[in-house]
Amino acid sequence: YNDNDIWAWYWAVDDIAISELPDNLVVSSEEVMGGWWIGYQTTGGLGQDYTFNPISQATANPYAFEAVLRNGGIGTQDVTMHVEVTEDASGSNVLSTTSNVLTLAAGEQDTVAANATFTPANTGLYTIDMWSVADSAGLGNTITYTDTTTKMTMVTDYIYGKDYGQADGYWRLNSASGFGFEISSTFDMYANANLYSVDAHISDWSIVGSVVYATLYEEDIWGDPIFLDQSDPYTITQYDLGNWINVDFLSSQSLIAGTGYRIAIGADMHPTDTVGINLSGNGEYSSQGLYDKDDYYGSWGGPTWYTISDIPMLRMNFDPASVASYGCTDPLATNYDPTATVDDGSCVYCTSLSLNINHINIS
Repeated sequence: YNDNDIWAWYWAVDDIAISELPDNLVVSSEEVMGGWWIGYQTTGGLGQDYTFNPISQATANPYAFEAVLRNGGIGTQDVTMHVEVTEDASGSNVLSTTSNVLTLAAGEQDTVAANATFTPANTGLYTIDMWSVADSAGLGNTITYTDTTTKMTMVTDYIYGKDYGQADGYWRLNSASGFGFEISSTFDMYANANLYSVDAHISDWSIVGSVVYATLYEEDIWGDPIFLDQSDPYTITQYDLGNWINVDFLSSQSLIAGTGYRIAIGADMHPTDTVGINLSGNGEYSSQGLYDKDDYYGSWGGPTWYTISDIPMLRMNFDPASVASYGCTDPLATNYDPTATVDDGSCVYCTSLSLNINHINIS
């Protein structure tokens, strides 16, 4: 504006609303089932939320329920978090627990944990409902409830994952413009296990014939992860587009309880064949990364690891049956191997042989 021939700038503020805070209001947020806020301090690891959890891991590291509670009113509130766990297959309630009472003054917030953890007895899908109830400073005359947050987890035999099962984005693994990436996800081990393969969900726009590979790293709290193993190249087929692929390691990898590991899916630069890994969910309570092998972002002058916020659709697979068995898969061959899942070109076939034999009598 111009004020007596002096020009100046100002910000105009419009649409101001003034509202009165209620006497009693409690807000619950950032609910977790893996111990991200508190539980990790005693169980180790990061306390991530696992939506696919092998029963061996869930037994060694039971589900731990936590939330951040805030008093949004002007009156002091006594707040309690409630948790109900339902086994979907039976429809039965398998856990009911609460937190200790938390007294919050106006505008105050704190983190709470349920008093009981949950150890599943069976594999299958479980539904977790979390909500909080506030009492007006224990007087009992005004009770308020938060919204209910619902989480779901699949307890499995072999699959370890953090994604939500539905793609909502992707990371491009390579391009002709100068990059080849690895997209990774970190998993904490609470029980010893053998890793046989990696499951990855491939973007539907990927080019058939593109080549990817899986890698395994051990987490290092002092620096970049330590490389352990890499699979053979896997060539994307038409059927793989928009679907899960299974990439196995040449030999099983022994994963040790108390250690963090990082699995990744990667690809190299290519002039035409590009491929993507799908994403599912926001990784607020988990750890995932991007390995810029070719310094595409040019930040550090060489290969660099970055943290990403989205959860890639990558899962550890502890099933020994997921490993390809090479051999002759043709039942008509003489060396047919009924246990082989991948034909290695070794089939041998019988061929007919005609012999003409002339008899000569010698007298």
